Parts: sequence; C-alpha cells; structure tokens
Amino acid sequence: MFLALLLLLGPLFLSVGCSEAGITGQELKEKAVAASDDVKSCRFSLSQTLHLTGEGKEKKIDSTAQYDITGAVDLENQRMRLRMLMKLPEEARPQGMPETFEMEQYCLGDAIYTHANLPGMPGWLKSKAPEGYWEMQKQTQSEVELLQSSEFRILGREAVSGTECWAVELKPNLEKLAELASSSPLAQLGSEQLQKTLKSARVKQWYATDTFFPIKREFELVLGGNSQDFGLPDEEVKVTVQMISTYNYFKFNEPVEIELPPEAEKATEMSIPQLEPKP
Repeated sequence: MFLALLLLLGPLFLSVGCSEAGITGQELKEKAVAASDDVKSCRFSLSQTLHLTGEGKEKKIDSTAQYDITGAVDLENQRMRLRMLMKLPEEARPQGMPETFEMEQYCLGDAIYTHANLPGMPGWLKSKAPEGYWEMQKQTQSEVELLQSSEFRILGREAVSGTECWAVELKPNLEKLAELASSSPLAQLGSEQLQKTLKSARVKQWYATDTFFPIKREFELVLGGNSQDFGLPDEEVKVTVQMISTYNYFKFNEPVEIELPPEAEKATEMSIPQLEPKP
C-alpha cells in the first residue's frame, strides 16, 4: 500500500490557481507538465519516515521506520538503479530480519534484479517487471488527472541547493488520490479501502524557474482505520499511519551509466506475486 502511494506521488504536479510575481497558476502548470515530458534521465534521492501508532484492548503500537533511497533513471532506454537502506524497530521486524535492511535493485527493460541482506536469500534474484512498469514511471496521465482535482497556491521564489525555484503548496483531492493509487500494479488495497483510510495529504513542491523541472518535493500523508482496514491479521486495533517524505532530483538529462553488476548476471529467476499483472 505505502509503495503504491509512493509510486503515485513520486511525479506529482500542480493544478491551476492564482498568480504570483508575474506567473499565473495556469502558466506554471502548463510549463511544469511540458517540462515533465522533456525529462529523459535524472538522479534522485528519497528520505521517508513511517510512524505507526495504534491501540486495542490488549495491544499498543508505536513504531517508526526510516527509509533512505538513492538512484538514477534513464527513461529513454528503460534503465534504473536504486539502493535502499531501511531501519525497522525490533517489534516491526520479521523473524530473522536484520535491524538495518539493505537492498540494491536494477531495472533493465522488463527485468528487475534485486539483492538484499535477508537470511536465506540466494544472492541476486531476477523477476519480471509488472505490466505498464515504465509507463507508471512517467505517470503523465495520472499527473494530469490528479492536478485537475487538486488545490494549490504559489508561495513565491525560494532557492534549493543553489537553484532558483517556484515554491508551491498543493492539497490533493483525497478521493482522486486513492483512485489513482489503487490502479498501480503494486497496490495492496482497492480504491474504496484507500478512500476509507486516507485522511489527509499535504504536498510542497519546488520547480526550477528556468527549466520548470521538479527539484524538490515534500509530502505528508496520514492514514487511519482499524487493523482489518490495512489487512493486518492481529486483534482489532485502531491504527494511524503518518508518512513524511522528502524527494530531491538533480542532474537532469545528463548521461547515466547503469550497468548490471557481473554477479547479478547469474541471478535466480523467481516470481514476485506483488509484481504480477492484475487479472
């Protein structure tokens, strides 16, 4: 579920609104959407915190997980690499899972190669990318649908890592957000379930004033419900999930070398149910 939301919100863009310092919301929207079509490659980083709290008759939950991801993508040639470092509290870790989980992944065409420091994992694994995987990375149609149903306001100009940007605050429509997230090949919950659990979403985005490429994004999601709403098998517990994420994008359209490590060429082929096309 959280990955589906992450993949959806990764390329979020803005909607129409008022004017600010010589540019209108409509102009900014059009330039940002046009710029998204011009992105052929880039590097990126993501820092995400998930805070889960809950309380039932006999059980309390208060756990925090931290994810840090770095990577690069070449959309033109359908190649991507990423490295993830994840820290989970003891009560949230499956048996045998280390405190710090490390994963390296390469996506080359329709093949995904994965290596992680999990007990019993036989080196590199190879799986098939879900149907529409690379179209999902672009998300152009989803961006248009979401921005048309969102509210935003231009905050003004701000510098981000030396780049002059337009800062924008965006309030997505929760019903549309849930609908689009549930359509992801990786979605764990349906649209109705997501609409029921998704309580609030707040986004701040920075666009370069010269290229209108997205330079930075911060967003916060709050989901709430009982344990059954999230597919948890435990006793009924009222659950609240807060997800705070910060993206950074840089080195747009510069050459990207993404080569599969030699040791991954003999990866064990396997099927991952979450990546199988939906019927």
